[in-house]
Amino acid sequence: MPRAKSTPLDLTAKTLWPQKTELVGLVFNLQAIADSALYPQYTIGLHAWFLQQIQQFDAELSAYLHDGESEKPFNLSGLSGQFISHSRELQLQKGKSYQWHLNALSAPTVAGLERWLRRLPDEVALKNAPLQIKNVQIAMPPSPTPSSLSKGKRNLVALASAFSAPPASGAKAITCRCPGTPMSSTATCAAGTTFLASLSIKTPFSTGLTTTSLSSGIT
Repeated sequence: MPRAKSTPLDLTAKTLWPQKTELVGLVFNLQAIADSALYPQYTIGLHAWFLQQIQQFDAELSAYLHDGESEKPFNLSGLSGQFISHSRELQLQKGKSYQWHLNALSAPTVAGLERWLRRLPDEVALKNAPLQIKNVQIAMPPSPTPSSLSKGKRNLVALASAFSAPPASGAKAITCRCPGTPMSSTATCAAGTTFLASLSIKTPFSTGLTTTSLSSGIT
């Protein structure tokens, strides 16, 4: 199944997306600054780093993103790319490219995300594994989501997260499920490998049926 196409985001543009946007998905193209090991819970570090970035200019929004509601106002993935497996760790390779997905699922989050992108740092300061930010692309087009359809669409976006099979565990079948629907996609992950899985679902987001393809990084 083909991956969803990403389009470059011009961070110097007057506006990054329409004012009433409530949903947008981004992919950050990163490059490892040095050979370094990823600690097992590194996705928690990515989450904390992002919240700290937002806190620097909007403490209230950062608290909102941290505390959340019954439906999270954002989600993010782990890294996808070419890793080296060592024992039960994954190692980044200096100069290699990696991708990181970030999805904003509410109007306040989308607005805050645009403000942050205007002051985007040069690197993702992940503990002991810094990554240079090369560029940012739109992985899912910005859209104004009617409140009656927000939940279903956010459930779909929630699939864009990372799954992990420890390098020593052997092949592992991983199933991505769309909350509230019978749709699912299953992939088999060989020990210590990295690949992408995608799931296409037809849903009535607006008028007619729209096919949405979401990719998840699986390591």
